[in-house]
Amino acid sequence: YNRSKAAGTSIGETYDQMGIELGVDYSGTGRLWASLTIELGFRNYEETHEESFYSGYTYFHPTLLLTYRLTDEISLDLFADHDPEWHKHKEDDFTTSLLSCSLSYRLP
Repeated sequence: YNRSKAAGTSIGETYDQMGIELGVDYSGTGRLWASLTIELGFRNYEETHEESFYSGYTYFHPTLLLTYRLTDEISLDLFADHDPEWHKHKEDDFTTSLLSCSLSYRLP
C-alpha cells in the first residue's frame, strides 16, 4: 500500500495505490538468463473537483529481461515492457510498450 501527496497545490496529485508484484528469475543453463516481473494493482486519486486532471486506474505491468549466450563471445539481449492503464474515465485509458533487442560481441 502506498499513499502519496505531491508537494504544491496541484489538483489530483494525492492518491492511494495498492498492488502486488510477482517475479521469477531463471539462470540454470549457463547460456540463458531470464527475469520476469508482473505487477497488478490500482491507483485512486483524491478527486476534489469534478474537473480533476487525474482519474483512478487499474494497471497491469509485465517486464521481461532475457539474455541468451549464442557463444562465449556473442549474446542476444531482450528487454520487453508493457504498461496498460484502465482508467475510471474510459477516455483516459493509456498504454505504453517498449521492446529493445541487441546483439553483443565481447572481445575474447
